[in-house]
Amino acid sequence: MSKLSPATTHDPARAAVPLGPFAVVVSTLALLAVAACLRPPITSFGPVVSRVASETGLGAAELGLLGALPVIGFALVSPVVAPIARRFGDGRTVLVAIVVLVVGLGLRFLPSLASLWVGTALVGVGIAVGNVLLPALVKRGFPAHLALVTGLYTAVMGTFAALGSGLSVPIAEATGSWRLAIGCWIALAVVALVAWSARLRNDARSGAVAHRTRVAGAGRDAATDAMVERGARPPSVWASPTAWCVTAFMGLQSTGFYVTVTWLPSIEIASGVSERAAGWHLFLCQVVGIFAGLLVSTRLGRTTDQRAIAALAGVPLVVACIGLVFAPGAVVLWAVLIGITQGATLTIALALIGLRSASAADTARLSGMAQGVGYGLAALGPVVAGILHDVFGSWHPVLWFVVGATAVQSLAALGAGRPLTVGHERTEVRA
Repeated sequence: MSKLSPATTHDPARAAVPLGPFAVVVSTLALLAVAACLRPPITSFGPVVSRVASETGLGAAELGLLGALPVIGFALVSPVVAPIARRFGDGRTVLVAIVVLVVGLGLRFLPSLASLWVGTALVGVGIAVGNVLLPALVKRGFPAHLALVTGLYTAVMGTFAALGSGLSVPIAEATGSWRLAIGCWIALAVVALVAWSARLRNDARSGAVAHRTRVAGAGRDAATDAMVERGARPPSVWASPTAWCVTAFMGLQSTGFYVTVTWLPSIEIASGVSERAAGWHLFLCQVVGIFAGLLVSTRLGRTTDQRAIAALAGVPLVVACIGLVFAPGAVVLWAVLIGITQGATLTIALALIGLRSASAADTARLSGMAQGVGYGLAALGPVVAGILHDVFGSWHPVLWFVVGATAVQSLAALGAGRPLTVGHERTEVRA
């Protein structure tokens, strides 16, 4: 029988000096402020893409690449975040990432194509660092409530993602500027910068950071420390079957998300839905996803085996895609079902990164792998979907493509949800 290794017992972050109530509040609010910045710069772009095209003269292919640039950045940057964080510390690395995000959003205001491209690329870099390190920070700061806190910060991400897509057109119409619609989120990033700086100052005063650095290499588990003392290398996440299952789950759920976010309005419009209604249905998906993510997070923390909940989370999306093929008139129902899967599977994917790793440092390494490879796969999803539509002249093959990807995602869940930790699979299996 497989058993979860005593990761929380050996995680040295648990041995750090306990923080007082004020410090816990500051730490939590700073974490949520960073989470709030990670999606609006992306979701605000799609609704105003026609305005961008008319002003800049960019073609569809160029606009597609511009829209995909942050996701490409996730894939390229994520694998190197953990080594950088080990060298400079999680807190400082996140601080620099927020600064990069602020600069990138600021460049989007400038009236030149070059600044738009460079700014969007920097936005992707800054968000990629936050994507990778937030699961590790949750693992270190809230090891006893990992799933719940993960659900909370993904709910914040989802809330501001929905606001980004929902407010983009109204802001552009009210101000006459699409640049303001996609760049106004710099204010939120500045708030996060102030909040995170306050957290770092508070940690420095409490001595928590210094203590964590002294204890077992700032986030390694006891087994890893023993290996280092023997001169051996710690287990590589890249050689772990469990890590690859977590990575596949992350990548495939992201593929389903980006395909539906990119093409669901077009699919609905082709079936006779108005453009405005299709936009609100996409907004509805994201709002439903917020509550689905919170609900599933309360269940994840109650069991060490997440196989069933992870495998079943894709069922609503499968039902919705089949429904859009055979009963496209029930678009509101299908939008709700899509939102359930999107919110639940994102929370599960991020929680699995922490649940399947023995320490905060391992969480950062697994997060870098899962998000680097996963977002690389996700970046291809909308492109493949577009090719399928162009080849067959119908959205039905795209919907069947999502069904197939979700089915494979459920198979990956059977490996990702097992009560094991990455790199220690053999030692944790007991008769």
